[in-house]
Amino acid sequence: MLFRFYLIVFTSTISLMSFAQDYQENHSIALKEVMVRSARQEEFAVGAVIEKPDTLLVKALKAASVSDLLTVSSGAAIKSYGPGGLSSISIRGGGSAHTAVMWNGINIQSPMNSGVNFTSMPVSFFKNIQVQQGGSGTLFGSGAMSGVIHLSGQNLFKEPDGIETVIGFGSFNNKNVLVSGKTGNQKVASSYSAIGQKGDNDFRFKNTTKIDSPIERQTNAGLTQYGFTQENHIRFSETTLLTTAFWYQHYDKDVQTQMTNSRPGSQNQVDDNILSSLNFRVYGNGYTLNFKQGLVYNKIDFSNPDIPTSNSISHSVSVISEAECRIQINSHYLLNVGLNYTHDYGKSQGYRGSVNRDRVGVFSFLQMKHFNDRLLTVLSARDEASNGQLHPIVFSIGNDWAISKTMTVKSNLSRNYRIPSLNDLYWLADAYAKGNPDLVPESGWSGEAGLFYSKKNRDKATELSALFFFTKVENWIVWLQEGGIWMPTNKKSGRSNGIETRASTSHLVGKTRLSGQLSYYYTYSQLGTDANYDGQQMIYIPRHKASGLFTASKNQLSGGFTINYTGERYYDYINIIEGYLTGDVFANWRLALKSVAIDLGLRANNIWDTNYQVMAFFAMPQRNYSATIELRF
Repeated sequence: MLFRFYLIVFTSTISLMSFAQDYQENHSIALKEVMVRSARQEEFAVGAVIEKPDTLLVKALKAASVSDLLTVSSGAAIKSYGPGGLSSISIRGGGSAHTAVMWNGINIQSPMNSGVNFTSMPVSFFKNIQVQQGGSGTLFGSGAMSGVIHLSGQNLFKEPDGIETVIGFGSFNNKNVLVSGKTGNQKVASSYSAIGQKGDNDFRFKNTTKIDSPIERQTNAGLTQYGFTQENHIRFSETTLLTTAFWYQHYDKDVQTQMTNSRPGSQNQVDDNILSSLNFRVYGNGYTLNFKQGLVYNKIDFSNPDIPTSNSISHSVSVISEAECRIQINSHYLLNVGLNYTHDYGKSQGYRGSVNRDRVGVFSFLQMKHFNDRLLTVLSARDEASNGQLHPIVFSIGNDWAISKTMTVKSNLSRNYRIPSLNDLYWLADAYAKGNPDLVPESGWSGEAGLFYSKKNRDKATELSALFFFTKVENWIVWLQEGGIWMPTNKKSGRSNGIETRASTSHLVGKTRLSGQLSYYYTYSQLGTDANYDGQQMIYIPRHKASGLFTASKNQLSGGFTINYTGERYYDYINIIEGYLTGDVFANWRLALKSVAIDLGLRANNIWDTNYQVMAFFAMPQRNYSATIELRF
């Protein structure tokens, strides 16, 4: 059945592409511009901080993963099990399940574990990558308690036609190739991207867990990856727009041998992901209707030849249907109302058969402008039920107040929630873990307030900001080991608070553009329980994190370097991993010919040869290099 569904999708996509080519040859129609964007993200994330990676940095990391990009460009704490290994995210002291991940407006978090592997996501597959900080992500439903990662494409009607090929290679026998292209006109436009990657990741490292810290070579860390995306934008008239997207991803990863192992490991995990989305918009006089359909399929095949009985295969499917209406009441008031239905399905050897869950949510947002548009306020509310159980109404209020031409005060207060994952509820008891069907949903509050300064002119731009945030979660779901068995329980509470400061400047000196960014994040995150770790900083949450980015560009040359500091972290509420400082350098040279542009990119990672660990006992590579050759026709 699933194969038949995707055969229909694939056939339809090919037909649309053929239609686009025929139409372009026989017709030429000029239409009014329509917007291809998420109204909720752009218009209702008021009072929230949204971080966007620097364009030169994105270009330098085009052949890398979203995990690599977020590590050096955001305040999020990335938890990575070695290069190419599983990586998850923590924003403002929350867990990975507290960050929603939206792809073209649909939540792609796994219903089984509420997670997403950012290492398997190529940067090149997305034109827009944004990190929305804080609880204003309540707009997107369960799980958006501490932030939202937005991944999306671009308005294809504004993109030039062309073909692009990127060939990359680097240390540890890493090789990758990317092919992408776009074709169409102002009526129908299509794009595609395909990637293949292979690497050994057999880097040398200092094993600090052994006597005299011997130099060893990493084993069982290779990976093979391939995938593709395809998008279509179709205008049936001046007032209707259909967008479709399809994404397939295969990720075969050997689970890296830990530093404490006396012999090479042999564990392996293969992830297969299929995602599709469809958006149909109708633009009326003062209103917009949006109908959305999404499907997310995940398959995980884990094997350990040393323990044959440990092999397991898991499948999950989420089907998302949503309808919303955006109404421009007048020049001061904008209303958005909607209905969401999500069906989750999970099947695993860790379950007793398969499990299903149905979720229904209703939401409404109101944007208001006052005092000559100097004060922008958004009120939002959402209510959701899962399997007939009604959850408390959640809401948020955000404000952007321009107190002068250069100063803005941002604030946000929200009520949040998260329902347990399928693994939390239904995992069968075995020798290592068991689920807990008695879990109740998490709920809590979050808020932030800050001052933002911005001044721009033709040759110079300066931005400064400082804000305070807090999060409090009741019934926090935490997997802890009790009696030798890992089990999720609703602990008493969790709370985080901290500060975020950012400064950036850009100067045009002659024909040279010089830019710099500095950020510092302080996060105090505690779990309140009756156990002996009550009040301790949460595991793998650094109290101090700082980053810097400095770039320069002139004509065909550009380059820069990044600095990242991550403070010490607990990994079991007793023991600590030391903090570390790393730096990367990158450069790009462009040669423009008559019909092709050639870009040569070089990157040196961990230039100070730092010996560090992100996750306990998983080695990270010391100084290493990569290069790319990009051809654009």
